[in-house]
Amino acid sequence: KGAMGEVHLAQQRDLKRKVAVKRLRPQHAQSDRMLDRFLREVQITAQLDHPNIIPIYGVEYDADDAPVAAMKLVQGRTLREFLTRTLELVESDQVDPDHALARRLDLFLKLCDALAYAHERGIVHRDLKPDNVMIGDWGEVYVMDWGIARAVREPQSDSGLGADMPRSDDAEHTSSFDTHDGAVIGTPRYMSPEQARGDAGLDQRSDQYSLGLLLYELICLQPANRAANAAPALRAAQNGDTAPCENKIPGPAVPRELRAIVKRATRAEPSERYASVRELGDDVRRYLDGDAVL
Repeated sequence: KGAMGEVHLAQQRDLKRKVAVKRLRPQHAQSDRMLDRFLREVQITAQLDHPNIIPIYGVEYDADDAPVAAMKLVQGRTLREFLTRTLELVESDQVDPDHALARRLDLFLKLCDALAYAHERGIVHRDLKPDNVMIGDWGEVYVMDWGIARAVREPQSDSGLGADMPRSDDAEHTSSFDTHDGAVIGTPRYMSPEQARGDAGLDQRSDQYSLGLLLYELICLQPANRAANAAPALRAAQNGDTAPCENKIPGPAVPRELRAIVKRATRAEPSERYASVRELGDDVRRYLDGDAVL
């Protein structure tokens, strides 16, 4: 269960397969605003057909005429759980190949691939954090929870998404959960400065900043924004304040190439970041291949 929704384990009768079924919690089921938000999340997720985005199988309606979405059941753990386990292994000097830095960077590249795909179709996620990433038992990586995702512009590719999805700046379709200038929505510890300030017109560079914070955490095994609770975390995010990119435990220093990549992706000024998430991922690949980073 989350604040608004709950996910159940179910079996699809005709195909005899286990699925995850997401629905609004009962106290929200009669809210037009919440129903609208739920259906938009499902529509966006369903149209983002990518190996690292959870597939939606379909939408049905329960006995109370409330929508429920059936989706792929992922057996595994969240990125948060993965990071916790990695830190335990590092501290006990028992790191295995599945938790080594190279493997962690490979997981990050899959996140970049998913977000680059979404961005090219005009969608910004706006809530990237370790709890919204799932790692399957076979190494699959999925970006989850597109509940506050936003269609910000027409897609670059011919996916059909931009034509079908209501844009948040279209007055005819704007609902009460869409953000406006001065509104703040998301998770403070992983927000870009412009998102934390409630700036209107967020674009893919805001997601890139959040990805830079995830990259920091995958490298250092601790968050870049270390405020103890939401209010100071929001202030730190507004100012673009992050702790130095260093290991939490004694060991080799963080390679300067990776520190430079994190710094570029998390510049306070959006124009000083990489031109796209795809370029961010390409620079991490250069590091892994032993090539000079940009």
